[in-house]
Amino acid sequence: MTTLTTTRAPDAAPSASTTDPPSSTTERRGIPGLGADAATVDGLISALEELGRAQRESATATARDLGCARSSLAVLRILEKNELPLQIGDLAHAMRIDVSVASRQVGALVKEGYVERAVDEDDRRARTLALTDSGRALAAEAFAAWRDRARHVFGDWSPDELHDAVVQLRKIADSVVRHHDTPDHRATTGKGTTA
Repeated sequence: MTTLTTTRAPDAAPSASTTDPPSSTTERRGIPGLGADAATVDGLISALEELGRAQRESATATARDLGCARSSLAVLRILEKNELPLQIGDLAHAMRIDVSVASRQVGALVKEGYVERAVDEDDRRARTLALTDSGRALAAEAFAAWRDRARHVFGDWSPDELHDAVVQLRKIADSVVRHHDTPDHRATTGKGTTA
Protein backbone atom coordinates (compact mmCIF):
# COMPACT_ATOMS: atom_id res chain seq x y z
CA MET A 1 0.00 0.00 0.00
CA THR A 2 1.34 3.42 -0.91
CA THR A 3 1.07 6.30 1.55
CA LEU A 4 1.20 9.90 0.52
CA THR A 5 3.08 12.27 2.77
CA THR A 6 3.40 16.01 2.46
CA THR A 7 5.78 18.41 4.07
CA ARG A 8 5.56 22.11 4.65
CA ALA A 9 8.10 24.75 5.25
CA PRO A 10 8.87 25.40 8.93
CA ASP A 11 7.58 28.97 8.71
CA ALA A 12 4.27 28.11 6.97
CA ALA A 13 1.05 28.36 8.92
CA PRO A 14 -0.58 25.02 9.73
CA SER A 15 -3.62 24.22 7.63
CA ALA A 16 -7.01 23.50 9.17
CA SER A 17 -7.38 19.81 9.89
CA THR A 18 -10.47 17.92 8.86
CA THR A 19 -10.59 16.62 12.43
CA ASP A 20 -10.84 20.14 13.91
CA PRO A 21 -14.26 21.05 15.32
CA PRO A 22 -16.33 22.51 12.48
CA SER A 23 -16.86 25.76 14.35
CA SER A 24 -13.16 26.49 14.92
CA THR A 25 -12.46 27.75 11.40
CA THR A 26 -16.02 28.55 10.31
CA GLU A 27 -16.58 30.94 13.20
CA ARG A 28 -13.44 32.90 12.28
CA ARG A 29 -14.09 32.93 8.52
CA GLY A 30 -17.81 33.47 8.60
CA ILE A 31 -20.48 31.76 6.56
CA PRO A 32 -20.41 32.27 2.78
CA GLY A 33 -23.11 34.71 1.72
CA LEU A 34 -23.52 36.17 5.21
CA GLY A 35 -21.69 39.06 6.76
CA ALA A 36 -21.54 37.34 10.14
CA ASP A 37 -19.68 34.51 11.80
CA ALA A 38 -21.24 31.14 12.56
CA ALA A 39 -21.78 31.94 16.24
CA THR A 40 -23.86 34.99 15.33
CA VAL A 41 -25.92 33.07 12.78
CA ASP A 42 -26.45 30.23 15.29
CA GLY A 43 -27.56 32.84 17.83
CA LEU A 44 -30.08 34.24 15.34
CA ILE A 45 -31.50 30.78 14.63
CA SER A 46 -31.75 30.03 18.36
CA ALA A 47 -33.46 33.38 19.07
CA LEU A 48 -35.99 32.78 16.28
CA GLU A 49 -36.72 29.30 17.65
CA GLU A 50 -37.31 30.71 21.12
CA LEU A 51 -39.49 33.50 19.75
CA GLY A 52 -41.56 30.99 17.77
CA ARG A 53 -42.12 28.85 20.87
CA ALA A 54 -43.03 31.88 22.98
CA GLN A 55 -45.45 33.14 20.33
CA ARG A 56 -47.15 29.72 20.13
CA GLU A 57 -47.47 29.56 23.92
CA SER A 58 -48.94 33.07 24.03
CA ALA A 59 -51.40 32.34 21.21
CA THR A 60 -52.40 29.04 22.86
CA ALA A 61 -53.10 30.83 26.15
CA THR A 62 -55.15 33.51 24.39
CA ALA A 63 -57.13 30.91 22.44
CA ARG A 64 -57.80 28.94 25.62
CA ASP A 65 -59.05 32.09 27.39
CA LEU A 66 -61.37 32.82 24.44
CA GLY A 67 -62.55 29.21 24.11
CA CYS A 68 -61.37 28.66 20.53
CA ALA A 69 -58.62 26.85 18.65
CA ARG A 70 -55.25 28.58 18.29
CA SER A 71 -55.35 28.12 14.51
CA SER A 72 -58.66 29.99 14.44
CA LEU A 73 -57.03 33.16 15.74
CA ALA A 74 -54.77 33.46 12.70
CA VAL A 75 -57.71 33.08 10.32
CA LEU A 76 -59.75 35.66 12.23
CA ARG A 77 -56.85 38.11 12.34
CA ILE A 78 -56.13 37.92 8.60
CA LEU A 79 -59.80 38.25 7.64
CA GLU A 80 -60.14 41.18 10.05
CA LYS A 81 -57.12 42.98 8.57
CA ASN A 82 -58.44 42.67 5.00
CA GLU A 83 -61.20 45.08 4.10
CA LEU A 84 -62.40 42.92 1.22
CA PRO A 85 -63.47 39.26 1.43
CA LEU A 86 -60.73 36.75 0.55
CA GLN A 87 -60.77 33.56 -1.45
CA ILE A 88 -59.43 30.46 0.31
CA GLY A 89 -56.24 30.49 -1.79
CA ASP A 90 -55.48 34.07 -0.76
CA LEU A 91 -56.06 33.19 2.89
CA ALA A 92 -53.79 30.14 2.66
CA HIS A 93 -51.06 32.24 1.05
CA ALA A 94 -51.32 34.89 3.77
CA MET A 95 -51.10 32.19 6.46
CA ARG A 96 -48.24 30.38 4.68
CA ILE A 97 -50.11 27.08 4.81
CA ASP A 98 -51.55 24.59 2.33
CA VAL A 99 -55.00 25.34 0.90
CA SER A 100 -56.40 22.07 2.29
CA VAL A 101 -55.29 23.04 5.82
CA ALA A 102 -56.78 26.52 5.49
CA SER A 103 -60.02 25.01 4.17
CA ARG A 104 -60.37 22.75 7.25
CA GLN A 105 -59.73 25.66 9.60
CA VAL A 106 -62.26 27.84 7.79
CA GLY A 107 -64.81 25.02 7.81
CA ALA A 108 -64.66 24.87 11.61
CA LEU A 109 -65.13 28.64 11.87
CA VAL A 110 -68.08 28.55 9.46
CA LYS A 111 -69.76 25.88 11.63
CA GLU A 112 -69.17 28.05 14.72
CA GLY A 113 -70.69 31.07 12.99
CA TYR A 114 -67.54 33.22 12.90
CA VAL A 115 -66.92 33.11 9.14
CA GLU A 116 -69.32 33.10 6.20
CA ARG A 117 -68.80 31.95 2.64
CA ALA A 118 -70.29 33.82 -0.30
CA VAL A 119 -70.17 33.60 -4.09
CA ASP A 120 -67.46 35.85 -5.53
CA GLU A 121 -69.15 38.59 -7.58
CA ASP A 122 -66.20 38.70 -10.02
CA ASP A 123 -65.97 34.93 -10.45
CA ARG A 124 -69.22 33.05 -9.84
CA ARG A 125 -67.32 29.75 -9.58
CA ALA A 126 -65.28 30.98 -6.61
CA ARG A 127 -66.27 31.48 -2.99
CA THR A 128 -65.10 34.32 -0.77
CA LEU A 129 -64.66 34.39 3.00
CA ALA A 130 -65.60 37.14 5.40
CA LEU A 131 -66.12 37.54 9.14
CA THR A 132 -69.60 37.52 10.58
CA ASP A 133 -70.49 39.96 13.34
CA SER A 134 -69.60 37.25 15.87
CA GLY A 135 -66.29 36.69 14.07
CA ARG A 136 -65.44 40.39 14.16
CA ALA A 137 -66.29 40.51 17.86
CA LEU A 138 -64.05 37.50 18.60
CA ALA A 139 -61.21 38.94 16.49
CA ALA A 140 -61.45 42.24 18.37
CA GLU A 141 -61.45 40.40 21.70
CA ALA A 142 -58.37 38.41 20.68
CA PHE A 143 -56.49 41.52 19.57
CA ALA A 144 -57.38 43.30 22.81
CA ALA A 145 -55.98 40.31 24.73
CA TRP A 146 -52.74 40.40 22.69
CA ARG A 147 -52.39 44.14 23.28
CA ASP A 148 -52.96 43.67 27.01
CA ARG A 149 -50.37 40.87 27.07
CA ALA A 150 -47.92 43.13 25.22
CA ARG A 151 -48.37 45.82 27.88
CA HIS A 152 -47.36 43.32 30.56
CA VAL A 153 -44.51 41.73 28.63
CA PHE A 154 -42.95 44.94 27.29
CA GLY A 155 -43.98 47.36 30.02
CA ASP A 156 -40.39 48.09 31.01
CA TRP A 157 -39.17 48.71 27.43
CA SER A 158 -38.52 52.27 26.29
CA PRO A 159 -40.37 53.66 23.24
CA ASP A 160 -37.09 53.58 21.30
CA GLU A 161 -36.52 49.91 22.19
CA LEU A 162 -40.04 49.04 21.07
CA HIS A 163 -39.63 50.94 17.81
CA ASP A 164 -36.27 49.27 17.09
CA ALA A 165 -37.78 45.84 17.83
CA VAL A 166 -40.64 46.47 15.40
CA VAL A 167 -38.21 47.55 12.67
CA GLN A 168 -35.95 44.51 13.14
CA LEU A 169 -38.81 42.01 13.41
CA ARG A 170 -40.42 43.37 10.23
CA LYS A 171 -37.06 43.14 8.48
CA ILE A 172 -36.68 39.50 9.59
CA ALA A 173 -40.23 38.62 8.53
CA ASP A 174 -39.82 40.32 5.15
CA SER A 175 -36.55 38.48 4.49
CA VAL A 176 -38.03 35.08 5.37
CA VAL A 177 -41.16 35.68 3.28
CA ARG A 178 -39.09 36.87 0.30
CA HIS A 179 -36.97 33.72 0.54
CA HIS A 180 -40.02 31.46 0.72
CA ASP A 181 -41.47 33.15 -2.34
CA THR A 182 -38.39 32.62 -4.54
CA PRO A 183 -38.67 30.07 -7.36
CA ASP A 184 -35.54 28.28 -6.09
CA HIS A 185 -37.11 27.71 -2.67
CA ARG A 186 -40.42 26.56 -4.13
CA ALA A 187 -38.59 24.15 -6.43
CA THR A 188 -36.57 22.77 -3.51
CA THR A 189 -39.54 22.24 -1.20
CA GLY A 190 -42.15 21.46 -3.84
CA LYS A 191 -44.69 23.34 -1.71
CA GLY A 192 -44.92 26.75 -3.29
CA THR A 193 -45.23 29.36 -0.57
CA THR A 194 -46.50 26.95 2.04
CA ALA A 195 -43.12 25.57 3.19
